[in-house]
Amino acid sequence: MVAREGALSGAARATANPRLALTLVAVFLLVASYVLGFAQNITPEEARRVAQEYKGYIEGARRIKDPDAVAFGVFVNESLVILVCNTPVIGPVTAAYISFYSGYMDKALQVAGLEEATGTLEAYSLIEWVALVLATAEGLMLTYAFFRRRRVSPVETLASVLLQLSLIAIVAALAA
Repeated sequence: MVAREGALSGAARATANPRLALTLVAVFLLVASYVLGFAQNITPEEARRVAQEYKGYIEGARRIKDPDAVAFGVFVNESLVILVCNTPVIGPVTAAYISFYSGYMDKALQVAGLEEATGTLEAYSLIEWVALVLATAEGLMLTYAFFRRRRVSPVETLASVLLQLSLIAIVAALAA
């Protein structure tokens, strides 16, 4: 098959745009971390302990009756995570740990018999995951730029962070 003149193949396009390539790396990193966490052997006692902590957290969140307070709390907590994940070096490591522990926790809830907690994928969970992928990709981009001594456009970085925070605002509104 002959490519049109000036058209780039998928691999060439990804290397021409490092953010695109690093977004794909971020997706792989987060999915692999989640799978590794889910693959951990968990004893029934440990699973019950994790399930109790999860139930306590959910019950505490349900006690808050003001939807604005819930939305604000979700936004603040998630924004802090997203901002940390944007930082060079430590951000992608933090994101991988979060993804690993999510897999571990889902496995623990499954072993403990709380499969209803892990069986549903809420719309805001998917949006939250996209924001985490974008933050991880930006953290990887800044890490790459730091070690390669390359300049990164602050406007592009700011636009990426604002997009991530906008997604988190949507998550907060849906969670409330």
